[in-house]
Amino acid sequence: MEMYLEEYIYNHKNEVENLKKEISDETIVINMDRLDAISYLNNLEIKLKAFALYGYNLITENDFKNFYTIKFAFETKNIMKSHCFSMKEITHIEDECYTNIISKKISDILTGKNIFWNKFFANNANASLHFTTFLKANQKDFDYLNILTNPNLLGLVVAFDYDDGLEEYFSNIRVHKKYYPQVNFHENTYHYIRKFKDGYLKPKVETYDKNFFEFADYLSLETVFKMAYYNRQDIKDPLYPLFKMMFSHHERESSTFQLPEGLIKINIPKENLFKADRDIITKWQVLARYKDFKTPSTLVELNGPLLRNVYLNNVYLNTILKKVSQEAFMGLNAKSIHIPPHLTEVDESVFSNASIEKIYFYNFIDLKPIFSNIIQHFFTAVEVGEKKYHCVPTEVKEKQKQYRDGNYNCDAFLHSDFHVDCIYQECKLKFKNCSQIILKGNNYLTFTFDVNDIHITNTRDLTLFYFKCGHSYQLSNNRIEAYHIKKFEADKIYDYLKNAMEEESVKKKVMDKK
Repeated sequence: MEMYLEEYIYNHKNEVENLKKEISDETIVINMDRLDAISYLNNLEIKLKAFALYGYNLITENDFKNFYTIKFAFETKNIMKSHCFSMKEITHIEDECYTNIISKKISDILTGKNIFWNKFFANNANASLHFTTFLKANQKDFDYLNILTNPNLLGLVVAFDYDDGLEEYFSNIRVHKKYYPQVNFHENTYHYIRKFKDGYLKPKVETYDKNFFEFADYLSLETVFKMAYYNRQDIKDPLYPLFKMMFSHHERESSTFQLPEGLIKINIPKENLFKADRDIITKWQVLARYKDFKTPSTLVELNGPLLRNVYLNNVYLNTILKKVSQEAFMGLNAKSIHIPPHLTEVDESVFSNASIEKIYFYNFIDLKPIFSNIIQHFFTAVEVGEKKYHCVPTEVKEKQKQYRDGNYNCDAFLHSDFHVDCIYQECKLKFKNCSQIILKGNNYLTFTFDVNDIHITNTRDLTLFYFKCGHSYQLSNNRIEAYHIKKFEADKIYDYLKNAMEEESVKKKVMDKK
């Protein structure tokens, strides 16, 4: 076997240069799929050992160090998620290489040579002290084997290998909140009273209890530290001072404010709040002012005036949010708000006195009931018979008056009268994969969709639906948005409307005779 190996190495010694190029470029492995990268590294290691043993020093110890440097970078890329870095069955060279790598990384951090450390802690002796205290883990000196085999210790060191690494480190450590009893998670219980009508009977009163905040049991260390930071509490944890320094810097520089992950429900009563609970809502409103605002991916319910009378840039509600109630956005001023597809419960008071330039809906197949609940806060409501219509421009109001007075005829449905700023009749019009609905001031409504988005399900409910036909495009942010549908779609709608009007006219004559 050795003879065959020697012969193979001799005949393929030209491959050595290619091997050396591969072990000098770590991006080859970093950009691979994990399983492919593991197979690639294993094959590469076998080749290196073969050429080292039977190639008469074609591969040197320095070449192995280059290889293990790449392997270390790959194995620690997602160390906080995978926890898979192993020191079992390693060679002496490999052990020595990893120890040297981790030792140099720590040295660069403590001597100010690491640019990502300097981003938050430049010339900060206090930060260096907390960093070394955590890594030594009650030992006098650094135990590199302990650091290499402990994901939390190793993760902190390699967190400074790239931008945003420290934020990812804190967000990937999971802890149970019971281990932090000193942190106020604002899970106080409040007594609620709800009045409601039961059919035609007199109003009933229902009393129940709710927690101010509801958090998941297991939280990221980032969430725990955030809550302590917002409450101005101190935690005896060597990582907490590092988080405070990092987070205060991030908070100043960021244009986005996001509520802590792990928050499931928010229930803000109208009165009788504890001071600490009232203070944290006020603090969040101040921190979010004039910034983008994001709810965490875990939030399911938002009840109460969280963003009442606040000026924001853009509001992004998370995809699993299902319920918003009790004046949550009353008096809100924002450029836009993004409505998630699962938000189906919206109280009438949620958007009272709000001023929002754009509202985005995503992937709605049936917009009822949420669309009708939201749109009524932004557009004048006009009653036609027993029905209520929203978003009514002045010229449409005149036609509505003619319709009510019995002076309306089909000639009014000329193509030039189909307006994009149209009325909606309690969402009888349904959209398929509607990308966005933009609500603007002055009772003006525009849509972005393609010709396949519009589906008429009940022509009788569309007798006052106007569209302007033809092609009209506006270039916005290097992207073309179609604000009007194409002519053949307008013709189709026109035919539906005309037939519906004729049917109504015939029925009206029959009823008049009766």
